[in-house]
Amino acid sequence: LWPDGTGRRSKMRVLCLGASITEGYTFQPDGSFYPYSKRLKELLSYHCKAPVEIDTMGVSGEKVINSMSERLDRTLKESKQHYDWIVIQGGTNDLGYQEKSGDIVAALCRMHDRARETGARTLVLAIPQFSLEDTPSCKAYKEAKAKVNDGLREYCEETHSQSVFVDLHGKLPHTTLSQEERRKYWCDGLHMTPLGYDRMAEVVFDTLKEYV
Repeated sequence: LWPDGTGRRSKMRVLCLGASITEGYTFQPDGSFYPYSKRLKELLSYHCKAPVEIDTMGVSGEKVINSMSERLDRTLKESKQHYDWIVIQGGTNDLGYQEKSGDIVAALCRMHDRARETGARTLVLAIPQFSLEDTPSCKAYKEAKAKVNDGLREYCEETHSQSVFVDLHGKLPHTTLSQEERRKYWCDGLHMTPLGYDRMAEVVFDTLKEYV
């Protein structure tokens, strides 16, 4: 954001791209969604004292490899707007399909490279916790996820704050919560309740506010 001639700030434009976690899947009988971007917009608007416009583009079940990366490219080519920040969260579905961790990191990094070509800065959201990841049957999943998140963190360090890492895994706990807390914030082992998505927005905002 940049101050204009009157001392006010210009409109901030944000793109939130991802799969079901970005779309705000809540596992509700009515099929309703509650994207974290709803609360994020409120937090940014209050913080910046300026209009904030957020485009939310989440597609449940989508993988980063091939599908999401191609969708980002199409979106940026077709968009008539300039985004100040592009927030990308993905990789969970790729892990579920047993894609190689190195391939997932490479695909996500290419997406952030492509996003920054437009002049935007990016937020790199880590893959969050999964309820069964501490069980023996999910050992390989947990190890692969750790490699992806570590790779994304290292990538951000190399961009000198042009891409900023958001540690959803560490700051959105699941496995260490009480049963009551899990019911409050998580609707299943992977997706969140509206309160959980509000908490996710707060985690994203806590990182982003240092740069706007």
